Amino acid sequence: TEGYAPLTVSFTDLSTNATSWSWDIDADGTEDYSSQNIIHTYDTAGLYTVNLTVSNINGTASEIKTGYINVT
Repeated sequence: TEGYAPLTVSFTDLSTNATSWSWDIDADGTEDYSSQNIIHTYDTAGLYTVNLTVSNINGTASEIKTGYINVT
């Protein structure tokens, strides 16, 4: 979760019974990935918030990690 640019980070979703995923890896409000597990490279220094939203037939749940990735 911390390192020098370019920093490659693997994100793993551990939720159960999810059928769709929406990753916003830079907190800009736009979906960046729609797969369960992703790999992203941060090229620019900064402190990044990550948001994962998962859905299934029962509804939607989100988890936000504020300032989770620190790229120097």
